[in-house]
Amino acid sequence: MAKHLSIKWDDEKDDALKTFVENNYDDWEIAEYFGLDCNYQIKKRRYQLGILRRPARGGHNVWSTEDIDYLRKTLHLTAQEVSQHLDKSKIAIEQKRSELGLKSTSRRRWQPWELQLMKEKYPARGAQYIAAKTGWYKSAIWAKACQLGLVREKR
Repeated sequence: MAKHLSIKWDDEKDDALKTFVENNYDDWEIAEYFGLDCNYQIKKRRYQLGILRRPARGGHNVWSTEDIDYLRKTLHLTAQEVSQHLDKSKIAIEQKRSELGLKSTSRRRWQPWELQLMKEKYPARGAQYIAAKTGWYKSAIWAKACQLGLVREKR
């Protein structure tokens, strides 16, 4: 079990840290090696040594200038649509847009069939069922149910 300890950094541990980063280990894996239950000290030490964040395995965390330009030009598309083009997750797209101060002009809209499904199934089946069928977050489903005046049936 990892312990919440403070590391006494020395040249040997610094070299190990550099080697791990060069071999694409993430900060959590490195923290585990050093017996830590969080990666804060690893991040702090990397910063102190000037060890920059390396691309994640598979290179999906790498943002090229072309990727950034595409993000800037496609604010009319949803994060899901952009994610398919750039081969990155929807969350990665949203985070990068936020980091760059970009506001998407496109929001997902409730489709007529989704609203019909809500009216027919939400009272009996609930948000989990609707989420599985539509891909909406449960919080969005609850908000829409409230807007539509839908209430869950008592079990």
